[in-house]
Amino acid sequence: MRSSDKNLVEWCKSRPKIFRNPAELVGLVQEITKKHPTLVASPHKKYEIADPYLISLAIHYKRGRLTEDIPVIVTDENASRTSGIPYVAKTYDISACKLLHMFKKEKWRF
Repeated sequence: MRSSDKNLVEWCKSRPKIFRNPAELVGLVQEITKKHPTLVASPHKKYEIADPYLISLAIHYKRGRLTEDIPVIVTDENASRTSGIPYVAKTYDISACKLLHMFKKEKWRF
């Protein structure tokens, strides 16, 4: 993030609780990629894979939560794939759902 994006910088600074230092998640990311190497070894993915970071962030929040809120990963991936986010998240007792399902569950109206 460039410091020239003043509105974005201020927005981020005013919400420190939603950001995490990636160093806090490295151990979980390593564990996930070791147990589920196909999560990051997909030939269809062109860029650095964020999936293990996303799952580790959900685990991190779930372990340290002080409220009733339970993290849920929203993804368009097919839940039946054994190498995708929903399958791997489920092995860590993290729920995953499609965006439309989340809209319905949260009773969002447009």
